[in-house]
Amino acid sequence: MKRKLSIHATITILLVTAGVFVPAFAAADADLRKHFLAKIDELLPGMGAENLVDREKPQQALERMCFENSGPGKETWRAALCAAMMERVGPDVAKPARVWLLRKVESIGRGEVVPRLTELLHDPDPQIREEARQALQNNPVSKAGAALRDELKIAGDDAWRVALINALAFRRDRDAVSQISKLASDQNQDVAASAIAALGSIADDKSIATLAVLRKEAAAEMQDAVADAGIRAAETLVTKGDKRKAAGIYEELFAPSRPESVRIAALRGIAAAKGADAMPELLKLMAGRDDRLRMVAGQCAESIPGKQVTTRLIDALADASSDAQVVLLDVLGRRGDKAALPAVMKSVESTSPEVRVAAVGALRHIGNGSNVEMLAALAAQSTDAERDAARETLARMRGQDVDDAILKLIPSVADRVKAELVRAAAARFMKPAFDILLQNTNDADESVRVLVIDSIGRLARPKDLPGVLKAFAKLDGDRACKAARNALVEICRYLPDADQQSKPLIDAMGSAEPSAQVLILQAVAELRGEGALDTIRKSVQSDNPQVKQAAAKALSDWGPFYCAQWVFAGPYKKEGAKSKDIFDVAFAPEDANATVEWKPLARGQKAREDQIDLDRIGNEQDCCAYLRTQVWSETDQEVTLTFGSDDGIKAWLNGAVVHANNTTRGCQPNEDQVPAKLKKGWNVLMVKVTQGDGNWAFSCGIKAAEGGPPAGIKCEAR
Repeated sequence: MKRKLSIHATITILLVTAGVFVPAFAAADADLRKHFLAKIDELLPGMGAENLVDREKPQQALERMCFENSGPGKETWRAALCAAMMERVGPDVAKPARVWLLRKVESIGRGEVVPRLTELLHDPDPQIREEARQALQNNPVSKAGAALRDELKIAGDDAWRVALINALAFRRDRDAVSQISKLASDQNQDVAASAIAALGSIADDKSIATLAVLRKEAAAEMQDAVADAGIRAAETLVTKGDKRKAAGIYEELFAPSRPESVRIAALRGIAAAKGADAMPELLKLMAGRDDRLRMVAGQCAESIPGKQVTTRLIDALADASSDAQVVLLDVLGRRGDKAALPAVMKSVESTSPEVRVAAVGALRHIGNGSNVEMLAALAAQSTDAERDAARETLARMRGQDVDDAILKLIPSVADRVKAELVRAAAARFMKPAFDILLQNTNDADESVRVLVIDSIGRLARPKDLPGVLKAFAKLDGDRACKAARNALVEICRYLPDADQQSKPLIDAMGSAEPSAQVLILQAVAELRGEGALDTIRKSVQSDNPQVKQAAAKALSDWGPFYCAQWVFAGPYKKEGAKSKDIFDVAFAPEDANATVEWKPLARGQKAREDQIDLDRIGNEQDCCAYLRTQVWSETDQEVTLTFGSDDGIKAWLNGAVVHANNTTRGCQPNEDQVPAKLKKGWNVLMVKVTQGDGNWAFSCGIKAAEGGPPAGIKCEAR
């Protein structure tokens, strides 16, 4: 039985039999093209749909078809598919489908699509014309370029001519140079500028020669475009390896008459093209008076590799002015060539402060452990710029030998130098320095002690707390103790869960010495979180007076429990009365028998815990509003109610007036404090807040008798 050959097999046999590549769309391709046409016709309704969502799947299906039929070894399939797509880009097809087909042809089309794309350059729809132009622009075959050149000859619209010139520039089409060169002097400046830019992109001998003429003859308003094109052409030459010709263009563009931006670009190009041979010119500029060119010349010298460049820079130091030495030292440092170290060290002793600072900065890149003691001494003895430069270099100088030198010197040097080494160890995050730092927390010099403690805060982690607390227990002096508190906070904040950050300190409380317990309480009061308040309350009962005092202070500073949930009624006004006049006017909420509509008071997204903004009640003036909440207390307890208000405030607890302040002021939480008694169970708290004009807000908190929020209370608005 005979087996029917597949399309794939049939085409393969025909190709082999012919012994040559079969031209696109030979008879053997007809069935394949029909196959693709049928598939495309199935997708066209969806690709042309008005709704974007409806187009997605058919567009993806065509994209897969293009991907699957355009890989290596599938030239025949690719050509047949492209031919089929080009048969469906006519005006009878919906525009979204035409656009999508052209975009797919743009990426996989070759010679077979050029004739139809050329026709579409004259389509009535401007988007279709542009899609066809882009498809030709990205088509690698030579006849695509020819089609664009032919279109440029007859194009009348200036914007269309610009688009065609840009397409030829993108293709770096050398055959278009003569045609584009003529357009470089076109009366339309956009066309001329595009043509000039295209010459820079193509960058063959003819376009480079044309640009050379234009640099001399082009109109003044086109000289910037000519210069930019020259820079681009020279960059292309450097890439191709023709650095000599590129250097010639750059040097011409570096003329003093050129704008600074052009000269800077040309100078960078000179360095790239000439390398070490550019050093005489760069050194001359670094010694000149133009600050901008001096800086750029330094950057260029920094980027040129080679020992001979370093040697030239070192030699130039001897006779250079102070300003030039600063640039030279910066370049020597950034090059990272250790051969420059002796020259840089000599400059550290310069009589010029600016040169000394630059030399110290250069050591950041090329210094080593042998420079550590000198830098620390300089940081300890100098002021301002030199001190800051020395500290920065100690912090950033690379190498294990630098760390080793710092560790070795800390125990043996004078206090001020030691302080700088400690600072450097922390800045460098030198974990091996941790034990040495712990041994120096009681240094005789307080400034050293504080630096040591700060550094421990940066280097230690929660697991290190036992050793840290043992060392901190021996501290004295307010500055050192404050630094220790801050260090404990910083150490615990390495824990990601903010609610658990106090836990390592709370766990250490029982075994810590009283002086360390004081520091723990201070740190816990700042960190807060789970268990913090209970630990402080328990410590108020401590037998140690310092611990007891620290706990009481922490509890007092903790702040009240703020009532955050409220319902409101109002606003209320009295005709002709100001806000102070209505303070004692009893509106409905003050009448137990009145019917009052209470509404929930929504809180804003950026609402503060300690303050309730009332602006959302209404933009009224000379009015008041009533707010009510219920407070649950597990026991009968004496408390302090705290209030702040903008403007006046009156408060009732369980129906009795407990506070009244008829005033005009801004809201400051806890400004008013009054004693009160909460009964066991629910307590009704109502406040009246007056409003003159401007902001409108109040604050209400509840403190325990000994300070801090009371135990066993909650707030609920009903």
